[in-house]
Amino acid sequence: MTKYIKIIFFLLFFSLMLSALSYAQSSYVKAGYSPKEKSIMVKWFAEKNRFDDGVLIYRKDNVDNNWVKLTDKPIKKAAKLSEAESKSSDSTIAIYNYIVNNVPKDNDEYENWEFTLILQSLLNNNFAMYAGLGYSDTKIDAGKKYTYKVNYLRSGSEVELATSDETGMDDISATVNSTLALTQNKEKIFCNWTAEVDKFISYNIYRDSKKLNDQPVYVFDMDKKQAYLFSDSLTSEGTFNYSYTGLDPFGNESAQSSGVAITVESVKLPPRAMNVRYDGNNQLILYWRVSSTNNLKGFNIFRGSDVKGEFTKINSSLLSSTDTSYVDNTAELNKKYFYYVSSENNGGLINNSSVIAAASADYSKPVTPVNLTAVSDSVCIRLTWDKSTSTNVIGYKVYRNIKGNEGEFLLMTPAPLKETSYTDNLNKGTLNDFYYKVVAVNQKYMNSEYSQPIAIKVKDVKPPSVPTISEVSVENNIVTIKWQPLFETDLAGYKVYRSEDSLSGFTEISAPVKDKTSFADNSIAAGKTYYYKISSVDNSGNISMPSGNYMILIPQAEITAPSVKLNLTYSKENNSVSISWDAVQSSASPVKGYFLMRKDNDDEYAYTASEFITVTNFSDARIEAPAKYNYSLKIIYENGDVVNTPEQLIETN
Repeated sequence: MTKYIKIIFFLLFFSLMLSALSYAQSSYVKAGYSPKEKSIMVKWFAEKNRFDDGVLIYRKDNVDNNWVKLTDKPIKKAAKLSEAESKSSDSTIAIYNYIVNNVPKDNDEYENWEFTLILQSLLNNNFAMYAGLGYSDTKIDAGKKYTYKVNYLRSGSEVELATSDETGMDDISATVNSTLALTQNKEKIFCNWTAEVDKFISYNIYRDSKKLNDQPVYVFDMDKKQAYLFSDSLTSEGTFNYSYTGLDPFGNESAQSSGVAITVESVKLPPRAMNVRYDGNNQLILYWRVSSTNNLKGFNIFRGSDVKGEFTKINSSLLSSTDTSYVDNTAELNKKYFYYVSSENNGGLINNSSVIAAASADYSKPVTPVNLTAVSDSVCIRLTWDKSTSTNVIGYKVYRNIKGNEGEFLLMTPAPLKETSYTDNLNKGTLNDFYYKVVAVNQKYMNSEYSQPIAIKVKDVKPPSVPTISEVSVENNIVTIKWQPLFETDLAGYKVYRSEDSLSGFTEISAPVKDKTSFADNSIAAGKTYYYKISSVDNSGNISMPSGNYMILIPQAEITAPSVKLNLTYSKENNSVSISWDAVQSSASPVKGYFLMRKDNDDEYAYTASEFITVTNFSDARIEAPAKYNYSLKIIYENGDVVNTPEQLIETN
C-alpha cells in the first residue's frame, strides 16, 4: 500500500488548492455526455457527504416531461476493503477505496478530504461511480434533452439534493477562448492563457499538433486573468506553433484553440565568462576569459553595491565577443563593489559569471597614526591611538622595546590590527619600563612612519614582607603592641588589627605608620580577651599577608561590695514584707540586675526570694507570723561579677 498512499498524499496536497474551484459548492448535481462511455454521466456532491444510506436517480426528457426513476436500489459508495483485500485487489481500486473510506475526524482535514472527492469525481468517471457520487445513463436517444434529479435517503425518506441542467448526447462540446500567449526564457517556452473555470477543469497543450503534457494542466480561478500554466523545454531552434484544448468534468475535450507561432533563434546558452578577476591599483579594471567565442555575440558588465542587491549594467553598448577586459571609469576609490560579466548570444540568451567583490584604492604610503597613549595595571598595558587619516589603511602594527633602543623594537602584532587599540598581557610581577610605537598598514602592506614612542612602567603588585609581632603587654588599661622593623625601600608603614575572636572580626585600629615599631591601644575593656595582628603596606598600596595572632587577656577590675541599705516593712494586713533599696552605682562594670535572698528564722542557708529583677523593690508575700527573716541583696554585674550585701533582720508578729 505504500506507493498508493504516496499518491493519495499528493492528491490531498493538491486538493488544498481547490478552495477557489467553481465546482466546490455546498451541493450540486451535474450531467453531461461522455463520448468514452457513450452515456450521460450524472455527478453529485453535498457538503458533509449525506449519502451513507445511498441516493436515487430520476430523469425526465423534453418529450413527456415526467420524472422516471432510473435506479432499482440506492447507489452507495463501495464497502471498505480489509487489509488483505487491499493488497490482493487492483492497485487503482485500492487507491479509490483508501480515499473514499478513510474519513478524517479533524475538521480541517475533513474539508481537504471533501475537496479530494470533488476533484477526483469530476476528473474520473470511474472514481465518481466507485465513491457513490456518479451514475452512467446509457439508455439515451439522439435528439432528446434530459434533466436529472438526485434524491438522497435519510431515515427511510427521500430528500431532494438538486437537479441538473438540461443535456443530451448531441450537445456540442464547449470551445476555448483562444487566449494563448507565449514567451521565451532561455531554452523554455512559457505558455499562458486565460482560465475558464466555468467550462473546463483542466487543459492540454499542443506544439505542432502534438500533445506535450502527460497529465492534464489544472487551472483555478485566480485574481490574475492569466497565470503561468505550462513550460515547454526546447532542444533546437526554429518556428513552433502552439495551441491548447479544454477538458470538461465529463472527459470531453474541446477543439484546439487558434495556433500561436513563436520563432526561437537559439536554445543554447552562450559560453560563460570564467576566471573573472580585477586590478584595483588607482583604477578598477575587470578581466575574464571564455573557452570559445562560438554562439557568443558579446558581453555586458553589471555592478552593484551589495552582493545580494540590485545590479545595473554599466557599459553603454555591448562589448565585443573578443573583449577580455573592461575599465570601470565611474568606480570611486576605496569603495567596495560587486560585479559579474554577462555573456549574450544572437538569440538573446544570456549566461552570467559568478559575482566578485572588487575595489580600487590609492596605494601611497599611509599617514602615521598619532596620540598614542598607554595605561597599565598589574598584569597588562592597554594602548590606544587615533585612526590614520589615510583611506586605504587596512590595519595597524604595534612594536615594543624594553631598553628604549629604537633598533631593538619587537613586532607584537604580525597580522595588522583592525582596531585602534591593543592590550599587551605581561607576567605578574613584571616591573620593567616599556616603550611602544605604532604604524599604519595599507592594502599593499606598505607601512607608515613610526608613531611617537611612549614609555610606561607596569604597576607594582608585589606586596611587602610579612612583619612579626615581638611583644604585647598591658598596663594601666593600655595594650602596647611591638614588632620587628622591615627594611624595604618602598615601605609605607604598618597596619594594626584587633578582634575578640581569633578567627574573624579583625578591624584596623591604626593608620599606616612608617617609622614606628609599636602602637598603644587604649580603647580596651577590662576582663576581655583581645587578639592582635599586623600587616605591612608599600607605596603602591600593596598590603602584605597579616602576621600571626597575638592574644592578651585584660585583667578584670576589682569590684568591692557596695554599701546598700535595705528598707524592710512588714504589713500585717497583707501578711507581706516590702523591700526597697537605692540603685547600685559602679564604675568598674554596669549593674545588670538583682536577686533578693532570704534566710528563714535560724536557718543556716539563704535562698532566692525573687526571680532575677532589674527594679529596686520587691514584695515578699510568702511569710508567716510570728517569724524572723534575714534579707540580703545579690548584685549581678555586666562583666559577670556577683556581690552579696550584708543580711538585715525583720520580725513579723
